[in-house]
Amino acid sequence: MLLTDTYNLDKAIPPLVPKLIKEQQAKLIDKAIDKVFLQIQAEGKRNLLSKKEFVQQVKILYEENQTIKDYIIEKLNSLPMNMVTNLATPKTNQYKHITNHVNSPLQILNPLYENIANKQDIKSNLLANILSEKISQKLFDKGDNRGEDFYMINQMLKPIVSEYSKENPDNINNFLEPKNLEKLASNIASTLNSKSKYTWAGAITGGIYLPKEIFNEQLKDNFKNEFENINKLNVLKEAQSIVSNLNSKINIVGSKTNALSITPISNNKKKEEIHR
Repeated sequence: MLLTDTYNLDKAIPPLVPKLIKEQQAKLIDKAIDKVFLQIQAEGKRNLLSKKEFVQQVKILYEENQTIKDYIIEKLNSLPMNMVTNLATPKTNQYKHITNHVNSPLQILNPLYENIANKQDIKSNLLANILSEKISQKLFDKGDNRGEDFYMINQMLKPIVSEYSKENPDNINNFLEPKNLEKLASNIASTLNSKSKYTWAGAITGGIYLPKEIFNEQLKDNFKNEFENINKLNVLKEAQSIVSNLNSKINIVGSKTNALSITPISNNKKKEEIHR
């Protein structure tokens, strides 16, 4: 085969790549759902949805938000799924390092398992996981020895996000917008940093940790305020958009009215002017 033939063959491959990637991603999701249903069946639990219905719900969730989509694929690809043995939420922290929490398909499998009857709760749990990772990254970078801190942040965020989801499902989409995610993560990380303490290594290494006692109602209220601020900004933007649309309509109607007021002189009027 000539070298030019090889290049022509390579040029024929790229159009197939998106399709192959999509097929691989679909297989990953199917595999994740299989694992969830296997554990549910092994535990003798009854679920409210058939497997087919659940697959449809998860795929709709997967396709409707790019941030969620990217996160699901990243986590399901992080480790072989057979390395995750239990999908239930751990009652206590199980890992020393944050990386053991975040580099795992459990970040996806757990929300699917815990919320099999409610797609919206899956979404809110995924948001809590995404935020926990962003906040922890800002506080601890790679998170060596900070697995307990990540666990406490994650457990506090989950019920807060779920509460906002129940008030209005659109809240989650609003929080998932990249700018809002970044703002939430930065502000919450700043609050936590102000309550942190240095590890025994001290300020030389800059190591900090979060004392367990700070995870109280006051901190919960601080977290809620950050979400509320994002919501208020969104309401303000919507109000401004409505006003802008109304102004546009008024301008259009106004221009049409002006056009109609400039009417040509009637034939009768022309005749009167001629007689004069």
